[in-house]
Amino acid sequence: GAPRLMEVYHCLPDGRDASALGAGVRIHPNGRWLYCSVRGVDQLLTFEIGGNGLLRLLQSISSGGRGPREFALSPDGRYLLAGNQDTDNISVFVIDEDTGVLSPTGYCADAPSVTTIAFAPR
Repeated sequence: GAPRLMEVYHCLPDGRDASALGAGVRIHPNGRWLYCSVRGVDQLLTFEIGGNGLLRLLQSISSGGRGPREFALSPDGRYLLAGNQDTDNISVFVIDEDTGVLSPTGYCADAPSVTTIAFAPR
C-alpha cells in the first residue's frame, strides 16, 4: 500500500530552543528500535517501534558532544557511533540487546568536523 502519516512526535523538550534541528534517523537491524539525533539540544533519542508501527520514547541521552550531525549503527547492532560536528569527536555507545537503550562506553575519538559515519563492509 501507499505510505501514510501515522504519528507526529516532537523531539524537543518543553522550553528548549525550537531552532534545534533533527539530523540522523536510523532503524536498528532487528527492526525493534528507532534512533534519532537532535542538534541544538545535543541529544540522541531511542524509540521502541510498536507492532502497530507507532513509536514510544524510551530514552533521551547526551550525544557526548555538541552538534550530533550524524550517527551510525554497527552492522551487528551492538554499537551506535555519534559524530559531533561542533566538538570534533565521535562518541561510542553500547546498545542494550534486550531494551535498545544506549549507554556511553566512555570511548571518544577525535574527528574534525564530522559530517558522516559509515562502516566498511567485511
